Amino acid sequence: MTYGDMHRAKEACVKLKLFTVESSNRKPSFDDLEASVNEWLAQHPDIVAEDTHTIAQPNVGWGHLAVAVWYTEK
Repeated sequence: MTYGDMHRAKEACVKLKLFTVESSNRKPSFDDLEASVNEWLAQHPDIVAEDTHTIAQPNVGWGHLAVAVWYTEK
């Protein structure tokens, strides 16, 4: 993150949007999660994604993934 990005983020109200994907019969796919995030961003052209964080990692016994998108609005 550059100084300009941090300065802009300080001036704007940073918000959080959570995206989740569940799957009971197979491991959930990051592709499904990415598609959800991209669809949301396409529907909200005034959104600037400042940062993203994976909240859960897939493993053999757990079928849930989540990602946090920290964003500001233009």
